[in-house]
Amino acid sequence: MATRTSGKRLIAAARRAQALALRKEGRTLAEIGSALSITPQGVHKIFSRVMADLNSQAREAAENMRDLESGRIDALWAALWPRGIGGDEKAIGMLIRLSERRCRLLGLDGPLRIAETDTEGRSLPAITDEERLSRIAALLEDARHRRENRDAEERIVSVH
Repeated sequence: MATRTSGKRLIAAARRAQALALRKEGRTLAEIGSALSITPQGVHKIFSRVMADLNSQAREAAENMRDLESGRIDALWAALWPRGIGGDEKAIGMLIRLSERRCRLLGLDGPLRIAETDTEGRSLPAITDEERLSRIAALLEDARHRRENRDAEERIVSVH
């Protein structure tokens, strides 16, 4: 088995770094492949592995954060429990909120249904995918016209 510092691993790490740097420059997969003497499919494989590694790191960081927050909730719960059992209404309220927070943190509650609303908080009527696409197309067309008008104004100003 290759060690972390074996030649193959070091070459692969260097190739990943080069591929990422070229992609940041805006190069296509074909251009990156040409620069690294590999196929575009090979470049895609590199990026797929990089994304999988990043996703794994993000999941691990989220798990660590959940563990930390869960520990904090446990400590607060333990401190408030005697007062809550003794009938302290304020402590009972805080215990309930801690319990609710723990359930959200650990995903014990069912998913929340979030309805689309307007800026006033009123529910929006359901629309079809076709209507949604039509609205998006209209917004894009409007943006294109505004950009064309802005570009025309800039050309007029630059002439004078």
